[in-house]
Amino acid sequence: MSTTINSVTTPSSNTLTNTSTPAEASVSKDQADFMTLLIAQMKNQDPTNPMDNNQMAAQMAQLNMVSGINKMNTTLTGLSSNQQISNSMQATALIGHQVMVTSNKFELNGGKSQMAMDLSNSADNVVVNISDNNGNIISTLNLGSKAAGIQNISWNGQTNAGAIATDGAYTYDIAASNQGAPVSTTALSAGIVQSVSISGGQVQANVSKLGNVALADIRQVI
Repeated sequence: MSTTINSVTTPSSNTLTNTSTPAEASVSKDQADFMTLLIAQMKNQDPTNPMDNNQMAAQMAQLNMVSGINKMNTTLTGLSSNQQISNSMQATALIGHQVMVTSNKFELNGGKSQMAMDLSNSADNVVVNISDNNGNIISTLNLGSKAAGIQNISWNGQTNAGAIATDGAYTYDIAASNQGAPVSTTALSAGIVQSVSISGGQVQANVSKLGNVALADIRQVI
């Protein structure tokens, strides 16, 4: 289930309600049950062999430990939820902006395309292979040497056969090396952030033509 964020609203009522979580209710019930059993045990203990004080203290300590852990988990869950909402609110600032995200998909439109690559190190040989929807390589770009970091890739739609590719969706792969050793690269594609949503506990941006992407996959705001 995902929640799309289009606007931010604030509560109009100042009424406060006293509610408890299922975990807190369970802890309270366990404490009440423990005290009932403890009192019954003390009332019915053998006067000649009373309950050991150390044993009773250990039982109390164990109960307090369980109670503390449950309360800590409840607190951490609340903090995580608040952080998630805060991240989503900050992410709404990206709506309407063009971004570069981790993806090897792009679109050719009127002989223009927007692609990029993130090189982990400088490379003396970079080759980009562009494929159609059937996975066939239709164009090979020999880019030569490139510095480390994000570098733009330009393709005007010309194929290896000398024709002009039709507008539409394509994919690309990058092979980079430096003195024969491979250089790690990440393919990037451009799109406009249309909305921000929370899905599966993760804040995502809906990017035009690319779909939902994690915020961590946004590498550059153009």
